[in-house]
Amino acid sequence: MFSSIAACIGIVAAMLGETLYAPWLVYADPVAGLFVSLLVLKIAVSPHLTVLEAHEIGKRVKEKLLTFPQVHNVMVHINPYDEQ
Repeated sequence: MFSSIAACIGIVAAMLGETLYAPWLVYADPVAGLFVSLLVLKIAVSPHLTVLEAHEIGKRVKEKLLTFPQVHNVMVHINPYDEQ
């Protein structure tokens, strides 16, 4: 919940900076991002795996990353591997 509020405040402040002629507010969005800290990871798996098997891989990757004290929130996005 806190991360959503912080992200919204940063975005709104950055947008208002232009309207209010306060160019320094453009930095509110990246500063809010420092507090949100969501790790988004995209991994590619064999296209021959079942959805359940691919989901299990993603779950194990997320669990492993959350063992690091610096990592608080992880979203693992799974794609089928494509050689092209």
